Amino acid sequence: MELTGNGRNKYAFQSEEMEATSDEVVAFEEDNNNNNNNTKDDTVDERTDQEKVESLPLIIQKIFKWQMARHRHLTVSMCIIYQGLNMPLFYGYLFNNAIIGIVMGVYNILYAITGYSVPDYGTGEFLNMYVKNKSKLGKVANDQVSGTYFMTFICTGFFFTFQILALNPESRSHNVFGWITPYLIYANFVIYPLFSHIVSYTFLADMCTGAFLTTYHVNLIKAYMAKIKECLLKYDVKKDNKDECLEEISRAQTIIEKVTLGINTAYKMVLGFWLVWLLGVVIAGVIMIWVLQTLSANGSHTNEIVGLSCITVLTLLMFIGNLSSLTTIAKTWESERKMKLNDSRLQIKIDALFGQRFNEWMDNHEAKASRAFNFQITPARVMEIGSVIGSLCTVAAYFIIREELRAFMQ
Repeated sequence: MELTGNGRNKYAFQSEEMEATSDEVVAFEEDNNNNNNNTKDDTVDERTDQEKVESLPLIIQKIFKWQMARHRHLTVSMCIIYQGLNMPLFYGYLFNNAIIGIVMGVYNILYAITGYSVPDYGTGEFLNMYVKNKSKLGKVANDQVSGTYFMTFICTGFFFTFQILALNPESRSHNVFGWITPYLIYANFVIYPLFSHIVSYTFLADMCTGAFLTTYHVNLIKAYMAKIKECLLKYDVKKDNKDECLEEISRAQTIIEKVTLGINTAYKMVLGFWLVWLLGVVIAGVIMIWVLQTLSANGSHTNEIVGLSCITVLTLLMFIGNLSSLTTIAKTWESERKMKLNDSRLQIKIDALFGQRFNEWMDNHEAKASRAFNFQITPARVMEIGSVIGSLCTVAAYFIIREELRAFMQ
C-alpha cells in the first residue's frame, strides 16, 4: 500500500523540508555562483567597497559614515565624559554614597575605552551582508534611528529625575559629592542628552548589525546543510562521481567559512568585552555589598545593600540571557545537522565519502558557533559557565542574607 501525501512527495511523512532540492539549496547555489573564484560571469560582484556602499539605502550610507569605527577618538572621549559625569551622580544619589558613585563611574569609563575594539561595518563580510540584505537592513536602520531618539528621551528623563530630586536642599543626597554636587548636576543637564545621543548615533551600525547578524548566520547554516544533503544524495557509486560531490561540498564550505570567519574575527572582541562588562558589574556589586556590610552598624546601610543587590541580580540575569542568546547559532547548527543529515538514505554515502572523519570534520567548522574573544559559545560551555557563576552567586547571597539577618536581630 502506498501512503500518498501530496503530488510531489511519495510518503505523507516526507515533508518538503526533508527534500534536498529546497529553496535553501537554491539560495546557497546563487551565493556559490557569486563567490566561485573559478568561474567568471556577470554575477560576480567585483565592485569596490565604496561602490557597494553607494548602492545601499541612504540611511545605511549615513550610518556607515558616522559609525564609531571611523570616529573612535571623538566617540570614546565623549562617552568617557558623559559616563564619568552621569553615572557617579546617578549611583551617588541612589545610594547616598559618593564612593559607590565613583566606583561605578570609573567602571563605565573603562568599558567606554573598549569602544576601540568595534569593527568597521562598512567593509569585508559585514558589508557583503548589508549588500545582500539591503532592503531588510534599511528597515532595521530606520527603526533603530527612531529608537535612538526615543531612548535618549527616556534615559534622559530617567536619570534627570533623580538628579532634580538631589537639587532639593532637604534631600539626603543633596551634597553627596560636597558643595560641587549642584554644579555637577547642572553641567550634566547639558552634557548628558547631547553627548549620549551623538554616541548612540555612532553605535547605530553596531546595533543594526547585531539585530540582523544572527538571522543572517542562521540562514547560511540552513542553506549549507541543505547543500551538503543535496550533494550526498547526488553521489552514485555506479557513476563514480565522488570527486564531483566532494568538490561541490568543498566550494560550499569555502563560502560559509569565509563569511563566518570574517564575521567572528571582527566581532569576537565586541561580544567578549560586553559579556565581561556585565559580569564585572555583578562582581563589583558583590564586592561593594561586602564593603557596606563591613562598615554597617546595626543595619545602617541596609537600603544601599538592598538596592545594590537588586541591580546585581538584574545584571546577572542580563548576563545569562545574553550568553544564552549567543548559543542560537550553535543550536541551529546541531538542529539542522540532525534534521537534514540524520537521514537513513545518507548514512552509507557519508561513510563512502568521508569515512570515520565526518563528525570530526563537521565539528571543526567555524560556522558552527559564534565567538566571544577566542572561545566558541556553545550550549555545553554556557552550562559550565552558568554552573560556576550560579554556585558562586548562591554562596555570596547566603553570606549577604546571613549578615543582614544577624544585624536585624541585634
